[in-house]
Amino acid sequence: MKKSLNIPILALTAVVLLTAACKKEPVITDDPPAVVPYETGVFVVNEGPFQSGSGTVTFFNRTTKEVKQDIFNTENSRPLGNIVQSITIYDGKAYIVVNNASKVEVVTVKDFKSAGVINNITMPRFMAGISAQKAYVSDWNGNVNVVNLSTFVVSSSIVVGGAPDKMLITGGKAYVLGSAGFTSDSTLHIINTSTDTKTSTLVIGDNPSDLTMDNAGKIWIICGGISDWNNPANNTHATLVRFNPATDSIEQTFDLGSTHFGAKIICNADKSKIYYTLSDGVYEMAVNATQIPSTPVINKSFYALGFDHVSGLLYGADPKDYMSDGWVYRYNPAGFAVTDSFRAGIIPTGFAFN
Repeated sequence: MKKSLNIPILALTAVVLLTAACKKEPVITDDPPAVVPYETGVFVVNEGPFQSGSGTVTFFNRTTKEVKQDIFNTENSRPLGNIVQSITIYDGKAYIVVNNASKVEVVTVKDFKSAGVINNITMPRFMAGISAQKAYVSDWNGNVNVVNLSTFVVSSSIVVGGAPDKMLITGGKAYVLGSAGFTSDSTLHIINTSTDTKTSTLVIGDNPSDLTMDNAGKIWIICGGISDWNNPANNTHATLVRFNPATDSIEQTFDLGSTHFGAKIICNADKSKIYYTLSDGVYEMAVNATQIPSTPVINKSFYALGFDHVSGLLYGADPKDYMSDGWVYRYNPAGFAVTDSFRAGIIPTGFAFN
């Protein structure tokens, strides 16, 4: 008698069907991919109207050239406050210092959503990250505030006196400019970032306003000089100071020939050159030069300077009449031709490159 093959065939069919049933089908969804609107680009902080209204942040997309205005309000449905002084990107967050509102707004960089607020600071100016847990915020009440970055709470204050302003962190030390504030100053405060104590205060030049570090680890400080309207005999020239943090001493001081309140200074991408502003324009100088340049490379002065390491372009902020929207100009440092420009908010005062 012939044996039946029905049972093995049925068993094989069952195995095939079971295997097919175990295969995962692709998940179909109508949800759009997550959008990260500020993952890469340039942030411009705008002070806003003096003593009224709110400052803003402008975002510029390098790739598409798209410009978005007042992005903090857009993403958080509330204004920043008056006056927006500076912005610092550190460890995935942006710290927006709002001077007259006595606070620092903290947002996640990629989406600009609020992550917290640092309060209890009288007149905050600039923020500098020290570690994943700690930052400094300079305060025109004479203190450098120590902030816990886990809780966004001011844990202590370092008394330095005067009007502490811009800061640079290197070699376990914070170098804090004693800015003009509401009077005049000429000091550089040095803080030990491990112990949060001021170790010394040095005379650096009349009214220091900005600083940067070159490729040899030297700190360049620009000082605007004194402009005394009541007694011009007291006027002093702006100076450019090369400072060695290894010895905490001045190596050289260059006389810039005139007074320029609020002068700015930055380095290029490889830190081999510095750019600084005077009243007649922007100057370029190699960090190993022994003499200052005699003519500007850009015949236009700016309220803020920035250098984008991604695009290799120099940025200058023009506040126009200080009442309407300002503009940002981008320059190619190989010849200093204007690449393009875009509108910012009222009184653009600083940049952050992400």
